[in-house]
Amino acid sequence: AEEAVVSLILPPPLRGAGKIPTLSLKPGTNQVTVQLQLEAADYSGYRVSLIDPASNQMLWRSGNLKASKNGAGKAIVVDFAAHLLQPRNYILQVSGIASNGKSEVMSDYPFRVVK
Repeated sequence: AEEAVVSLILPPPLRGAGKIPTLSLKPGTNQVTVQLQLEAADYSGYRVSLIDPASNQMLWRSGNLKASKNGAGKAIVVDFAAHLLQPRNYILQVSGIASNGKSEVMSDYPFRVVK
């Protein structure tokens, strides 16, 4: 069976952001790849959580990630199963992991899923 992957690039969340980026999930899509562009990359590692803001539930969490260079800035890339997503709004919450191992929430990346 062929992996059907859908990709989304999320720019750094701006204060008072305008439109929420939309991810269109086609039937048969089984993998979602999201590139999160960082405002600043001052941590040794990152962790990303997929949160359903309606229930405030964490649906998925990445392992430790490294930022990679991406054009002008840095980005982190996450992959997760498409079946986690329903047609509604979600947040990808990025935490930075400091050298002492403590993690701090950096920013929330909202996006909307449509099917």
